[in-house]
Amino acid sequence: MIEFKWATYWRNSLADSDSSKGTFTKKDTASFIRVSRDIRRTGKLDLDKVEQLFRDEKSSVHVVKVVYRPNIKELKLSHGKVLRGNLPEIYTALICPLCAY
Repeated sequence: MIEFKWATYWRNSLADSDSSKGTFTKKDTASFIRVSRDIRRTGKLDLDKVEQLFRDEKSSVHVVKVVYRPNIKELKLSHGKVLRGNLPEIYTALICPLCAY
């Protein structure tokens, strides 16, 4: 059944790439909150990061939706030129919708 899980993941990845959910520009990343790689091990955000997530929310809000992108890749320059074609400037292969509370 592992093959089925991989097939489902692959299908969802293709659907996301078709709708460009995994792609964005460098300008889009300005609103991202960077986290340490330790979050993969602990599963917990530092308190200052949690405060950032709730900064613009009403005091009655106790849960916010977040998207964790563990690996963000950027197209490299080749001889000082960006060779984009129809490729995105920045992309992620894995998108994890989560809730912070």
